[in-house]
Amino acid sequence: MLYDFHTHTTLSDGVLSPMELIRDCIVNGYSALGITDHTGAGTIGRTIREVRRDCELAAKYWGFEAYPGVELTHVPATSISELAAQALAAGAALVVVHGQTPVEPVEPGTNLAAVSCPDVDILAHPGELTEEEARLAAQHGVFLEITAKNGHCLSNGRVARLALAAGAKLILSSDTHEPSQILTEEFARRVAVGAGLEGKDVTDVLVTNAEELLAKIRRPCDQCRGAAGEDTEARGLTAGKEHPPSPPSGAMGDKLANGRQTTHVVLPSPELSLRGRGAGGEAAVAVVGGRLSEESCNEARGIFDTRGPAREPRPHPHRLRPGR
Repeated sequence: MLYDFHTHTTLSDGVLSPMELIRDCIVNGYSALGITDHTGAGTIGRTIREVRRDCELAAKYWGFEAYPGVELTHVPATSISELAAQALAAGAALVVVHGQTPVEPVEPGTNLAAVSCPDVDILAHPGELTEEEARLAAQHGVFLEITAKNGHCLSNGRVARLALAAGAKLILSSDTHEPSQILTEEFARRVAVGAGLEGKDVTDVLVTNAEELLAKIRRPCDQCRGAAGEDTEARGLTAGKEHPPSPPSGAMGDKLANGRQTTHVVLPSPELSLRGRGAGGEAAVAVVGGRLSEESCNEARGIFDTRGPAREPRPHPHRLRPGR
């Protein structure tokens, strides 16, 4: 199994287009891929929209799991929480923050802001990590990266040691910018061992933790499954607001985290629509990207309403977290 949730394309400073990167990763034996181009406030929406279309195409025709994300890079540390929420609202499947590293002038406080933000998934190459930051990463469920990237990898040993001591979870990524940096299983294992990991810790960083993050990306949010009597707007379905898309279609989109089968297809449309039927005959609901209109929200309220008799199942928009 080979997972990589930190890569770059021509949409930032990589040399491969998103589709070229996806294809090369498939050839290298990847099980799943996150495409996380460098972004700031002005490029988040465009980057996610463009990458998402290629991810959907790969899922539909190759059955391959590729997810659009962002790496918030050299942004003001105090803006990280705001920008992470913006990225998720724009449809990002995961949020990476460019950590403080010995080889780049990242603003001090970036690591602390990232590990304090539950909307951040991975703190990338956090070479200047402290014990307190590692503890906060464990507390907020932020994965700390062991990186295969030259330069950034100089502090892998420190990151691994502090993470293990604090109970924070590690994840290994390539930070790919060019074809020669795409991982193989053998090289990924060598990077993990080179960081000082042994035995179960190697398996955790390469497979167990990566699959935990992948499940987090895939699964419907508890907010959407909510308790009886919850208000639809409280779950984030408000007219005029951005709503993330449902998981890509194809082989990886045909089975939801709760085991129901669906044949939904993700389209670049602002509609709330019914796609296919579940294994028990229930309709499977997909919220597809863009802004929900007032009409769509009214339709959604009828579907979401749990105060009366059950009608349709609750939808599973991609990556809406409780509390947002």
